[in-house]
Amino acid sequence: MAHIAGVKLLKNAKGIPVKLVIDINKHYSFLEDFLDKLDIELRRKDEKISFHEVVKNLDKKHGIKRK
Repeated sequence: MAHIAGVKLLKNAKGIPVKLVIDINKHYSFLEDFLDKLDIELRRKDEKISFHEVVKNLDKKHGIKRK
């Protein structure tokens, strides 16, 4: 495996990888993108609502009346 500055793979006593340590200062933008993608994947099966419903719910929550 290639060495990447700011990234460490920690192994247990048997030599099996168990943790990945990433230097946030060096790889923040990559980590942010990764976590965004993970969030998208975790929510993929969530119930979907239309933009119209979102606006309607926000208007109701904040007491906005539209014409």
